[in-house]
Amino acid sequence: MDGYKLLVTYNVLAHREMEYRRFMIQRWLPGMQKQGLEPGEMLHTLWGD
Repeated sequence: MDGYKLLVTYNVLAHREMEYRRFMIQRWLPGMQKQGLEPGEMLHTLWGD
């Protein structure tokens, strides 16, 4: 498989989860696509309490 893998880590405050998700979908992903990067696969892992 050709291409790159990008690992993004974050620590979202409990009361700001929806704000984070909106940012990722409405701003971050389109910004990455404008730079020519397209998602091939995504994995979401929850860690902690």
